[in-house]
Amino acid sequence: MQGWHGAGWADDTIDRAPEPEPRPVRDINRYAIALGLSPLLGIVFILFGVISSWPLDLVVWAGLIVLAILDARELRRAGYRVHAWWILLLTLVHLVHRKRRTGQSATLPWVWVACALAAFAVGLMTYDFDAELDAGDTAGTTSSLVGGPFVISGTP
Repeated sequence: MQGWHGAGWADDTIDRAPEPEPRPVRDINRYAIALGLSPLLGIVFILFGVISSWPLDLVVWAGLIVLAILDARELRRAGYRVHAWWILLLTLVHLVHRKRRTGQSATLPWVWVACALAAFAVGLMTYDFDAELDAGDTAGTTSSLVGGPFVISGTP
């Protein structure tokens, strides 16, 4: 008979459930793809002339947070310890955190970088630098899809 002094009560006598192995998960899920392609929303906003709108920015950030939470939830179901709140710093930070925790490919962070550079390039191409210099001249290009960034309005 063993007493309460602890002799003979080793951890190996306790019947513990084995740690579950992480289940194989697809390298990239639908939420992660949406997060990786999220900078392309910038191109859509530029083409529709929405350059700066804080209510729209709040809706976009809320959508990104929801996507990150859903992505982290799906990865936690597969057995990975991933947190969604890195999205508050930047979407790229969440994607890198996701890659490091799961050991998956680095495709998504690079897709995000490529999309962000593409959105930046489109923003530079459609920005009207002449209108900035000639503040009184309204004959420059417009930045809405109706007038079009590719259509020059005004008289010759």
